[in-house]
Amino acid sequence: MITRGSRIKDLLKNAIARDVVDRMELYGGVHAGIVKNPLVGQIRLSTLLSFARRKVGDADRIADAMIGLFNQEDGTKEPAPSNDAAWWKEADF
Repeated sequence: MITRGSRIKDLLKNAIARDVVDRMELYGGVHAGIVKNPLVGQIRLSTLLSFARRKVGDADRIADAMIGLFNQEDGTKEPAPSNDAAWWKEADF
């Protein structure tokens, strides 16, 4: 369960949260090594929100919506790799 007291490293264990963080890295121009840094992983979401409030006026509402989204799929497991051959490898072009 993700809460405001959760740490960033806890976010990276959640599949949906990891996807959101990856998109933020991609579109925000943040290097992936920064988010996966062990020191940054120890930062609580509440601490991150205190910094975000300075730049984003409605950071609390956005954070609550994202936390609700992250907690929807709490028991989701990683998808198993498929043994099926890819259709495009067998297609005749």
